[in-house]
Amino acid sequence: MTQEKDGAGRRTVTGIAAAVLVVSGVAAVEYFRSAPSTVEAQPLDPASLTPGYGPRTFAEALAAADSNLEGKRYLLAREPGDWLRMEGVARALLARARLTASAEDMAEANRILEEAIASAPWPSGPTLSRAGAALLIHDLANVEKALARFDESVTPPNVVDAADAQGMRCEVAFERGRIAEAQRLCAGGDDLGLSLRRANMALAGGDPAEAARLVEIALRTPQQSPFQLARLMLQRSAIALGAGDWKAAAAWARAADARFPGYWLAEAFVAQALALEGDTAGAEAAYRKVAERTGDPDVYGALVVLAEARGDEAAKARYLAGARKGWEARAAVLPQTYAGHYAEHLALAGDIDRALTMAESDYAVRPYLQPMTDYVFVLGVAGKHEAIVRVVEKGEAAGFRSASLKLAKADALDALGRTDEAGKVRKEALAINPRVTDPRQAFVHFRQD
Repeated sequence: MTQEKDGAGRRTVTGIAAAVLVVSGVAAVEYFRSAPSTVEAQPLDPASLTPGYGPRTFAEALAAADSNLEGKRYLLAREPGDWLRMEGVARALLARARLTASAEDMAEANRILEEAIASAPWPSGPTLSRAGAALLIHDLANVEKALARFDESVTPPNVVDAADAQGMRCEVAFERGRIAEAQRLCAGGDDLGLSLRRANMALAGGDPAEAARLVEIALRTPQQSPFQLARLMLQRSAIALGAGDWKAAAAWARAADARFPGYWLAEAFVAQALALEGDTAGAEAAYRKVAERTGDPDVYGALVVLAEARGDEAAKARYLAGARKGWEARAAVLPQTYAGHYAEHLALAGDIDRALTMAESDYAVRPYLQPMTDYVFVLGVAGKHEAIVRVVEKGEAAGFRSASLKLAKADALDALGRTDEAGKVRKEALAINPRVTDPRQAFVHFRQD
């Protein structure tokens, strides 16, 4: 999420935007069912990729999602309590949430699927849909519960369902901080969902080149819908940001915007590219349009950074208020899902004690890269340098590495007077992302690493 200045006045830590989570998590892979292409041409030009069948714009896709949901609700109203029809409504809600990142839709889908599971005879029911919906909101306990029920099915699963279940087990292990187990569960096979998860793990392990390679293989898969293609392009853009390749990140962001016009997240990535290119006024104007249309708190967070960079305290206060409104609304609906991001906002707003409690709790349950980065950010605002070193080193021991975390560790070591160690760690950060110490890194808001 939003970055904060350290004691030297340089921003050091950026968490993963919630919007990017929707791009890269389980919601992103559900529809990518075909096998990825094995052809690897270098380099891959974003302009060379064309979408297949599907709504051509965000507006068309949202209208289709609304119509689909209306139809599913109508069918359920004719037979209330039918678990298959309940599953249909829930899946329609999740499809719309993939477009809008609506906390309300995700929460309602999970509630409906829980009711559907309860109404179905053991061990039938929408087990995989329940697991996938729970994973989308980081409810790992209910993911495991649903998968355990899936395993009890009398009928052996088909290939697609088996791959879905395997992918979700991989994701749970990853979020639990068991990266070696996650790598084993996601290893092998040509399922595109598993391949995208391998890309996420490569990036989380400090290997953006491997992550880029895997996502580019997925990008070559023909006949993807405009929305699917745009989301993969944004994932590729986020990986480029993790490697400090701002030019490539901008190209992929603009390609996503062109392939699926009106998509708010692609527009936010393009606004970010403008800021990195030095057009901060253009970036702010573009972000404001998205913020006013969506109310997305991450977009407001990006605006906070821009306002602070130019010393406009009045604008910063307005943008912080917009972010607060968005995070409070989301946290009221799905508190555990947005805990880390909300904690960052609380830290920026000066509520350090609440921020520390919330971030630490989230990190304790899900000690992987995103909550770890959120927690380190809050620790940095609180000036807890020893804790930063401890958390980053624990993550590294588990296999997690990122330039942002290494830089945070280096700055903490400097603050502790351990300057020789700090210099070594800072070099390690620069090896992953040569731009990580660039002042413009403060504008990198939508990312994965």
